[in-house]
This record gives sequence, structure tokens and C-alpha cells, in this order.
Amino acid sequence: MQASLSLPIFAANQLWGLLVVQQCEAARTWQKKEIGLLYQTSTELMLHLQAHELEQQIKNELARGETLADVTQTN
Repeated sequence: MQASLSLPIFAANQLWGLLVVQQCEAARTWQKKEIGLLYQTSTELMLHLQAHELEQQIKNELARGETLADVTQTN
């Protein structure tokens, strides 16, 4: 590997991972537009992760509500 560019991806205020672009052929200086594109990509991925996490939380809450309703109806 001759060149590497990486940005952190956060989900729920925790480091989820890194988005990494590497070039193996030769060393290079990354251009601002390349860095900007990687930043936009990592931001979009972070937003999708947050939406997925929120969807999971909603499903869990609905399941808990259904369980509570089942328990209260049987008593």
C-alpha cells in the first residue's frame, strides 16, 4: 500500500468503524475533492446506521408493549 485515506464513522456517539480508501500502485497526495467525497460517503453511511438503530429501538419498544399488553390481559 502506497497511499491511504481514512475517516471515522460514528453511530450512537461511538466509533463504529473506519471508511478507508487505499492505493497500492504509487504514493499520492489526496485531492480536496477526493477527501470531500469520502467525508460525504462516511456521513451518509453514519446517517443510515443511525436510522437503522432507531428502527431497531422502535421495534423493540413495540415488542415490549405487546408483551406488556399480553401480560395485563391474562391477569
